[in-house]
Amino acid sequence: MNHFRLFKDVPRIFDAWDIDSNYTEQEITAAEDVHCEIEETGGFRAVLRVSGRIAHSVFTQRIILEAQSERILFETQIDWQELHWLLKVSFPVNVYATEGINEMQFGCVRRPTMRSTQYEKDRFEVCNHRYSALFDESHGAAVLNDCKYGISMNGNALELTLLRAAVTTTIRTPFAHRAWSCDLRENKEEELTVSDGEVRLLFGAFEIRTVRLA
Repeated sequence: MNHFRLFKDVPRIFDAWDIDSNYTEQEITAAEDVHCEIEETGGFRAVLRVSGRIAHSVFTQRIILEAQSERILFETQIDWQELHWLLKVSFPVNVYATEGINEMQFGCVRRPTMRSTQYEKDRFEVCNHRYSALFDESHGAAVLNDCKYGISMNGNALELTLLRAAVTTTIRTPFAHRAWSCDLRENKEEELTVSDGEVRLLFGAFEIRTVRLA
């Protein structure tokens, strides 16, 4: 859970737009020099602070747990200093689904979680706005976020695309401080319904309704 993954990212054509399918063959160790400490405890809330290094970039993360909550919140900051690297975070869950639901700007789409055929392999990355979810006949899980727009789903893992580092002969992605929040939520069968016209996701007090177009 919350596993950072770092890949070499050198697309063959459009540096800032494309992610080539062979990026998974060029993975290196992501988080190193990791230190964990309890930042807050007691009452109905606990916060674990994690700090470390990803390649040349220093990161800090707060993992927040609240009593009787169905979510784990991850607040992350990083001083991104990379070129031609792709950073993802993986959330393996105990849900086995052949398709995932991904919110997009006009509703949501379904994409395969398996890589059996070439057609499925070609759809390895999908757009993602507020959430992506996996569910089976009994339960499900979703990753919600506030500012990231791409995700891959491989088997039972939701892998949110966090940062890239494109460069051309005249322009490169600026080194900068980046911050984002995401949370992992579980849900029961009765809290997720899919009909011909609408997907309804209910995670505690958080409810999303989107029209399913494809």
